[in-house]
Amino acid sequence: MNGMNYEHLALLGKQYPLTYQLPNPHQKVDITEEQFEYVKYNPRKDIDRWGLSLTSLDGEMSGIPDLDSLLEYNRENNTQYREDDFNVKTPAYHHFEEVLKPFEPWLFRTHILKLNPGGYFPPHRDALGLGACRLIVPLKNCNPPSVNFVLDNEILTWEEGRLYFVDTIKMRYIFNGRSHDVGIFDPSYWLFMYVQCHEKSVEEIITNACNSKTCGQACTPTWWHCDPHNGCLRECKKMRGLVVKGKNFSVGLTLANDNDYEEVKKLVSPKLSNINVVNGSEK
Repeated sequence: MNGMNYEHLALLGKQYPLTYQLPNPHQKVDITEEQFEYVKYNPRKDIDRWGLSLTSLDGEMSGIPDLDSLLEYNRENNTQYREDDFNVKTPAYHHFEEVLKPFEPWLFRTHILKLNPGGYFPPHRDALGLGACRLIVPLKNCNPPSVNFVLDNEILTWEEGRLYFVDTIKMRYIFNGRSHDVGIFDPSYWLFMYVQCHEKSVEEIITNACNSKTCGQACTPTWWHCDPHNGCLRECKKMRGLVVKGKNFSVGLTLANDNDYEEVKKLVSPKLSNINVVNGSEK
């Protein structure tokens, strides 16, 4: 069931804005800098990146091991920590409740990432076990040309404070290119959420997807070709088939074969309340 739920989210595309928005994200960042201490993110790496835990093992903010590579930490310390072990709120949590609270029952390891000039993540993709997904809020100094978040060979742009679903199974890297050499020192701040793909959390994401980065209104359907027999899913201009609709979201699925309606219906809409599947029309 969890894998099917991620397939629903992947229909949104690789980066999709949700209706949730964090007010005054720059001010929130400034508060965290005043009240808390950012600690080294994965201290084994000589990369200028720092983190602030919003959830941790015990509610503390040492960053150990919640801001470390779990793979490397477990190997070195003979432990078996998983993403879902880091679900206790830290003192910094409440500053970001507007975007965290709707997903609280399914929230795993979550933190603020700070990339100083020259800080980066090399190309990588998430191996999202436990049936989970990434939600991201760009907080401050997150857009090109100075800061580049590249996903699937595309440089993304963001509305700071907006919550996004991001398909991080795709290859990505982030780089803050601002330089001390030219007298610019602007760290880049991001909120990274790791959310379990429970059917209710997926419903929460899909029904709060929006088409605009600013208005949160219902989107124009994106149409996909779907063949349940060979798993084919690709963009298609032909508009005959299904429309999956949520409160602020709709997506169209065309049929490879007119007889596939029931099979595709089963594929795209199992047990998601508030989601209606209706016949599309040929255009």
